[in-house]
Amino acid sequence: MEDDDVVMNDEQALLENRYYIMGKVSVKGSMLRQLPKHYRSDKEIALLALRTSGSVFRCLSKDLRDDEEVLMAAVKRAPGEIKSASKRLRRDIRFICRLLLRYPLVYEYLCDDLKRNKEIALLVVPLLSSSGQLKKIMDSFPTDKDVNLAVITKKPDDYVYISDASLRSDVDICLASVHEYQYEYNFPAAT
Repeated sequence: MEDDDVVMNDEQALLENRYYIMGKVSVKGSMLRQLPKHYRSDKEIALLALRTSGSVFRCLSKDLRDDEEVLMAAVKRAPGEIKSASKRLRRDIRFICRLLLRYPLVYEYLCDDLKRNKEIALLVVPLLSSSGQLKKIMDSFPTDKDVNLAVITKKPDDYVYISDASLRSDVDICLASVHEYQYEYNFPAAT
């Protein structure tokens, strides 16, 4: 009977310790980095830590870095953590699209192959607001009318970033760039 009491006390201590750890990481998520490995494999503890520190994602177990919910929590605070995700998640187009709909800033940290994916670019353009971010997309698709038109429709002033001469004189793009502000740029003469 005494052995059962010892086992019960050990389980009770571990459970109490887990609750203590959960309280601590919910206030200071970065504390998770110093904790033993078994805490960094605990999804509930990881999600609490990620609420205050997205960068702890890279110290999580391999299994948790392959968990969609955990990655979503990480990129909410630290979009660059997509780079620390499992290869499976980084290459899953459907998941990446769901992720971008919630956290479009992740686009900047995607691998080059995904950044050059036209469907992903067209998905993220309406969600971004910075000219710098949109210019990077235009630079990745310098001759693609659909992508450039989407950017100009979102931010007409970005017409100045179109590098392809045929796109700069495209009627649809020119109209989209003046539609918002009702003033004209010095567009090239139509031929």
